[in-house]
Amino acid sequence: MILLPKLVVVMVLLVLSPFAGAQIYKWIDEQGRARYGEKPPPGVEARLLAPPAGASADRPRQSVDEQEAEFRRRQIQKREEEERHAQAARVRAQQCERLRDELSYTEQLRLFRWDRGEKVYFSDAERKVHADKVRALIAQHCR
Repeated sequence: MILLPKLVVVMVLLVLSPFAGAQIYKWIDEQGRARYGEKPPPGVEARLLAPPAGASADRPRQSVDEQEAEFRRRQIQKREEEERHAQAARVRAQQCERLRDELSYTEQLRLFRWDRGEKVYFSDAERKVHADKVRALIAQHCR
C-alpha cells in the first residue's frame, strides 16, 4: 500500500521535471529499489532521466548575430520561392491564353497543314478532334 503513493510522487516528479528546470536521475539503492532525485549519491551508477528545461542537446545555442543572419536567410529563401511560384503562374497563364486562342481559331477558321508543299485543309472530323485535344489541355492545365 505504501508503494502506490511513492509511485504517484515519482510520476508527478517526472511529469513536472521539465518545468522545474532540474535534472532527474534514477539509480538503484543498496536494497535493490529504484530511487529518483536531483543528485545521486556518490559512487552509485545513475541514469539521467530528464535534462534541465530549456537545454537542447540537438544544437548549440546561437548568438544573436547568428540568429539574425539565419532569419534573413530564411526571408530571402521565402521571397525567392514566392517569386518562382509567381513566375510559374505567369507562364501558365500565358500558355492557357494561347490554348484558348487556339481553340477559338479552331472553331472559327478553316485549319490547314502543309503536306509536301501543298496546303491541305482539315476535314470537319479532323477539326473536331483537334478542338477536343485543345479543350482537354485547357481542362487539364488551366483553372
